[in-house]
Amino acid sequence: MKASIDIPDKLYRQLKAKCALEGRSTQEVAVNLFETWVHEERAEHPAEQRAVRSPDWFGALHGYAVHADG
Repeated sequence: MKASIDIPDKLYRQLKAKCALEGRSTQEVAVNLFETWVHEERAEHPAEQRAVRSPDWFGALHGYAVHADG
């Protein structure tokens, strides 16, 4: 599948230079990075840890629990 992404000019120049030094294509590097990111363990990412916690609305129920105890 083909995809287009916008990369800041400075970063792209750095990418091309490093690819040239290592004899790799930008496509090879991008696919490798995507595969690595997709297959990483979920526990290593704070964003995914937040997704496992209670939803924000759950804390709103705390006020009702206080009144029920009173």
